[in-house]
Amino acid sequence: MIAGVIQTTRLFKCVIGAVLLAVGSGSATYGVSALLFLTFSFAFNDWVDAPKDSVGHPDRAIPSGKITRGQAGYLWLGLLVSGLVCLELFLSEYLVSFAVMYLLSISYSFFLKPNVPLLATPVWSLAVAILFVQPFTLEPLAFIAFASCMYGYELLLDYRDKDADRQFCKTPTLANLLGTRTSVVAGLFFVIGGILFAQLLFT
Repeated sequence: MIAGVIQTTRLFKCVIGAVLLAVGSGSATYGVSALLFLTFSFAFNDWVDAPKDSVGHPDRAIPSGKITRGQAGYLWLGLLVSGLVCLELFLSEYLVSFAVMYLLSISYSFFLKPNVPLLATPVWSLAVAILFVQPFTLEPLAFIAFASCMYGYELLLDYRDKDADRQFCKTPTLANLLGTRTSVVAGLFFVIGGILFAQLLFT
């Protein structure tokens, strides 16, 4: 089960992101809150996507039997409660923004991705942008720049998952609509994000 917990929470990837945020922001508490949010988001997404992952990602923790869907449910619930309690006790100044991020993450996995995937990826990209930008600046352009790069990355993941998404999503993803042109469009979003970051740095 431990291997399943590590895999379904993408623990190593999340720890790296959380450490970078803790060091960059100078707040270990922010890093812990970020870790709880990210691991919750991945576990919740895997719990929701278990039927789709049995087709598109059979090696993931739930389809492969490393962790049951019920255990994954208890895991994401525990992470959600722990994250909110941590914010309330130690990081109340970020309570509202993290609450928004949790709502965006839940909406992405539970409703938007299976029903309106064209909106889902921008919503998740925005949530991640808030997480990684807000400790450093509240400049709107920085959020847009980060979200643009994140959206380009997520488009590439959607293209990877295009067959399963075609089967399980009620409407097409942008990657399904673009086909092989997805990488070009994703590249454009990376370029846009890079230009916006450059503008922030040199103005």
